[in-house]
Amino acid sequence: MSQCKKLTTIDYSTYRESEQLSPIKHELIDGELFAMTGGSVRHDLIKNNFIAELSQHLRQSPCLVLGSDTNLKVRSRANENGYYPDVMVCCDPTDNHELYREKPIIVVEVVSDSSRITDKTLKKTDYFTLPSLQEYVVVEQERMEVTIYRRLDDGWEEEICTQGDTVRLSSVAFACTIEELYLKVEPAS
Repeated sequence: MSQCKKLTTIDYSTYRESEQLSPIKHELIDGELFAMTGGSVRHDLIKNNFIAELSQHLRQSPCLVLGSDTNLKVRSRANENGYYPDVMVCCDPTDNHELYREKPIIVVEVVSDSSRITDKTLKKTDYFTLPSLQEYVVVEQERMEVTIYRRLDDGWEEEICTQGDTVRLSSVAFACTIEELYLKVEPAS
């Protein structure tokens, strides 16, 4: 009779060291590594449009607009998790580690059918624990829809934007049409 093998969990420090040596990116969730899969052209276009619009808007501010190569360290539950959000806006000059950030005011995830549940449940729960976070934005790939979760004094409000709407991020006084975020993105078939 064979015995089950106990999987060991890793901490954030070990995770960061292994990420520097790995040819592929991983997210660290509750001590377990999850390999990041490649995205689609739709995903990349939407992410890049969001980065371009935010970067242009914030070009004269001290805020940084960072893409999915920058890790986000989240102290959640009993663990430190590591994610690669599609877009982060970081404005705190003390949040300056070379390999990760901890204090974004905006986090954006571009979701697909395979990532939607994780992005709208587990990641959302973890991101909401960040004291700095003012807005969490979930952008759909397959349809023109942007959901903004905005921090209020007594919790979070949810706003859904669709075709013809203006997407507003109050934490950085940003506004653009939803069509600008989906520029050059072909409709899903």
